Amino acid sequence: MGRTRAFGSLVYKPNKQTPTRIVASFNTPDYAWHDHPGISARQSRSFQPDDADGAIAWLNHERKLIEAGVWEPPAAAVQRDAMSRITLGGYYEDWLAERTYKGRPLKAGTRYHLRKDIENHIIPFFGATRLIDITQARIDRWLATLPAEQETMKTNSFKALKAMLRTASTPGLHGEPALIPHNPCVRSLPKVERRIETRPATPEQIKGIYDAMPERYRMNVYLAVFGRGLRIGEVCALQRRDIDLNTRTLHIRRNRSTEDPDSKIGTPKTSRSVRDERIPSQLIPLLDHFLKRYIPNTATAWLFPAAHLAMPSVSRGMASMTASRSRSARKPRSASLSKVPPAQVAVLIG
Repeated sequence: MGRTRAFGSLVYKPNKQTPTRIVASFNTPDYAWHDHPGISARQSRSFQPDDADGAIAWLNHERKLIEAGVWEPPAAAVQRDAMSRITLGGYYEDWLAERTYKGRPLKAGTRYHLRKDIENHIIPFFGATRLIDITQARIDRWLATLPAEQETMKTNSFKALKAMLRTASTPGLHGEPALIPHNPCVRSLPKVERRIETRPATPEQIKGIYDAMPERYRMNVYLAVFGRGLRIGEVCALQRRDIDLNTRTLHIRRNRSTEDPDSKIGTPKTSRSVRDERIPSQLIPLLDHFLKRYIPNTATAWLFPAAHLAMPSVSRGMASMTASRSRSARKPRSASLSKVPPAQVAVLIG
């Protein structure tokens, strides 16, 4: 048996004569179906058989929430309370694991540097702070603790924090509620201006770098120059099939990463980095000689493999020293090589 009310109902279970509990219930408000799909058609709560007043008080309270338009199911309130306890330190690992760029997973190198920026510069200040407690004022205080002279680090760390808070304030793809009502980071930092321009290497310097390299690896210098500034990872990932001497074409299709423990080879940094470059005619004889002397006649043979694979006749210790010398000679200079007009360097080759 139940008692009919203007709002909701009370039902004695299993019966009114010998009840073991009172079940108070009411119809779920219509507006709740939009925000909480799959919700039950009625909401209920059990009370002790002698607590009818408590059941009525609960119904009156729920009615007031519905009339005010702020009612939500109990599970949602529990979830919101749990989300309000999430700290930035507890959030960033999941955020980084799910972070994408234009719908694609982050490159290993990008993920590595992003993690370093967060762990070294953001977590020490905000790690124990709840997401809902982060404000623009706190962000300003955090920025003031970062070294002013390290502008690039400061900008990268700020971008990482802003991106995390933007994601936390955005509903999930499957309707999950946002963790915070809005992104508290409403300002931007001034754009960092480069104070020192990279000086292009002269043809003589290019030739000097080429001559100083181990003979087995020196071809990467000219390939970097004539490839319009190949990244060091793109140079290291070149294979025999990427060199077409007949059409004088260099195919850039892969990138080598040292930060990914699972896969050393991936796609280039951006979609535009997948490209074909013209090989100058002056370089063809040198490149042909290089391929015949050092590279196995298989399409997937690496042009610049690890030293101990490229030179099996030397000891592992010597190979390691050679590889170290090769890396130190290549990496710092590759950026400046991209600014050398190929026509000038071609004079040195020919």
